[in-house]
Amino acid sequence: MRLKKGVTAKGYRLYMDSQTNQQFVILPNDKIAELQREVSFELWGAPGVGETPVRFVTDWSTRIEDVDRLIELL
Repeated sequence: MRLKKGVTAKGYRLYMDSQTNQQFVILPNDKIAELQREVSFELWGAPGVGETPVRFVTDWSTRIEDVDRLIELL
């Protein structure tokens, strides 16, 4: 939920609302290219014109610092 709150606070839209460890976020394609150098995530469907949904997944080993770093990079 920390990630979900962080991305929405940054103004990004959610592709779908998820109450799980998977968060689906619509990102501008240029931001996706930038993030791919730093963060592991998955495109959630074919790239769109200008923006694309992506999926971020956390698990028991994900550190709060890692989530905060992702939010910072966004």
